[in-house]
This record gives sequence, C-alpha cells and structure tokens, in this order.
Amino acid sequence: MARKGSSRAFKEVKIFAAGHQSGASRYPKSPDKEPPSVASFRNNLVAFSQYYNLCFVASQDRILVHVSAKAGQQLSKARLSIALASSGTGLIGYIDAQHSHAINHLVVADLGFEEIVLAVCDDGDVIAYTTRSIQHGLEQVEPTGVEPLNDSTFRPCFVNNVGMSAWGAAVHKEARMIAVSSNSRKIHVFAYALVDPRNKGVEGSSLCRGDEDFMYGVSEGEWLRPCKTDPISASNRFQNLEIILSSHRTNIPNVAFYNAVNESGSTSPWTEKAYLASTDIDGITYIWDVWERSVIAKLTTSMEHLRGWGVACIDSSICRQAESDVEAFGLRSGSNEVNRDFGDTNISEAVMLVPNASTRHFTLRRRT
Repeated sequence: MARKGSSRAFKEVKIFAAGHQSGASRYPKSPDKEPPSVASFRNNLVAFSQYYNLCFVASQDRILVHVSAKAGQQLSKARLSIALASSGTGLIGYIDAQHSHAINHLVVADLGFEEIVLAVCDDGDVIAYTTRSIQHGLEQVEPTGVEPLNDSTFRPCFVNNVGMSAWGAAVHKEARMIAVSSNSRKIHVFAYALVDPRNKGVEGSSLCRGDEDFMYGVSEGEWLRPCKTDPISASNRFQNLEIILSSHRTNIPNVAFYNAVNESGSTSPWTEKAYLASTDIDGITYIWDVWERSVIAKLTTSMEHLRGWGVACIDSSICRQAESDVEAFGLRSGSNEVNRDFGDTNISEAVMLVPNASTRHFTLRRRT
C-alpha cells in the first residue's frame, strides 16, 4: 500500500478495492430460500483459479463455483454446486458432529501441470478436483441465472482421509506433493509417483501427460506409508508415498511448502529437497525436511498467549532485500509498531495503516 511520507527505497504498490458486493444485495431476504450456509470457526473458505475465471466458495460440504464478471469484478450467483466426494470412512467431525463432512480449508494451487481445488474436512477427508474438469463442466451448462447446477458427478482426482479433523493444506507444484495437517497433531504428506515402475528410469508418469487420471498414480488409490526406519528418497519416485511428520504437541492449523526453485535454477522435483513449514496453536513453527522426515528449525515467539494460525514461505527470488523492518513492512520509523525480541518482529499494529481494515483485529479492539 502506498502512503505519503514513505522512506522506502522503492515505489510502493497501490492497493484498492476493485469491487464490493454485500450479502444482502447478493442474497435478498426471502421466506422461500436461505442464502448458502458457511461453516463457522474454520480456516480459509474461498479461493480463485489462476487459469480460469472461477471463484470457489466452501459451503458446508459443497463447493460453490462462481464466475467473475470483468466489469467491476462482480461475482455471479453460483453456477455450480458440487457435492463433495467422500472417502467413506464415516468419521465424526471435531467441530460439528451433525455436519461432519463440512470443509475446514479450501486451497487452489498447481500440482504438477494441473491446477487443483483442494478441500480438507472436519471428518478428516481430503478431496481434490482439477479446475480444468470444473471449467469443462461449466461449459456444458447453460447459465439459467436462477439455480446452480447441483452436480455430484464430478470425479475427484484425489480422495483420502487423515484420521481426524483436517486443517492445514498445502501443495508443492514441482515436487507433486500435498500436505495436510490434522488434529491428530501429525502432518500427512502425499508424494506422487513420478515414474512408471514398469519402465524405471524413464520420466513418464501420468502426472506429466495431463490426462484425466493423472493423479491416481501407477496404482489407483494405493499409497505406501513408509515406516520411520525405512529410507525414502526424492530420486526414487516409483510409488505413491504417504509420509508422516510428527513433532507438534498440539493442533496444527496450517502448513506451507517452500515452493521455490533452488539457487542453480533447477526445478527437478526428484533431485532437490522439499521443505515444509507448519504452525500450531502453542505458537510454535517447525521447518521440515520432508524427505528426511526431520525438523531442521524450530521457531518460537516472544509474545505470550499467541497462537499460530497461518504460515507462509516467501520465495526470495521474487523479493528485494530491505535494510530495516521499517523499509520491509512499511512501518513508521521510531513507532512501537516494530517490536523485536527473540528474532521476531511484531507488525500487528500495521493494520492501522490499512484502509477499511476489519475492526475485529485484536489490535483495533485493544484501542477502542
């Protein structure tokens, strides 16, 4: 956000609202029809495709698909309402036993050469669809403008269950991995086979061909879970692997892959390491070497009673080096907005510089 009097050495980016639609205008009150229901106390429940003009919204155990109008960035009413597939485990939800299959977190990201929409649920289910298949489905439907097409026929490209309420969700494009954290205090990393074992040594997995079955791997639905003592390697991707990471002692709301190329510029997923960050509600963040199944860094905060909720890894190749916190985060020099203790920087009060920021933020509540 650009602001007057900035001492930053580069031109700041202007951020503004491109459009606004109130709930009342999108869904006028009606005695005959309720607006779509959204589960309470969840993680991110909305995401946009980067390849198609699609917006996905999690509504309990369904994914609503909206189309964005270019003029004013207004969203259409839902064009599709996809009934989320199920693993069939029948587990009870952690938050709401009556809506066990409700979505906790929705993510859209690239997995290999395909973009997927990934949903993780309160019953531990992990379900993914390709955005390509959803776009294709939309193209087959005449927009009536009245009711969304209720469709349970979309074939998911990934179905699994992590044993307990799933929360964190991340996708590694190059390494073809999906990471999911759950209230079991474990992280499940699903690493797809990249070569066909019938033709070892040849790069030819269905992940690289772009066909509809690309993510079922060599054996559809089969995932090998190595024992802790079994060696695993990024250079031996002949089998779908489910890798378990466990060091957290409490719930893990979020995970994130370091989705960057190495310093040499290589993006070969079977010759470089895969790193993952995870954060828990005790405020502890771990950095993992996925293939070694080991923690390589543990980050704690100096602030008391602070729960971890979101975590992100930034690719240094798309950033420029800053000389100070003031320059990096756009804070005012000498203000109490910069609070350094154990190597961390508290930039919470920077929300005061954001126009129309939510007043629910704890910093604003503290001042009122």
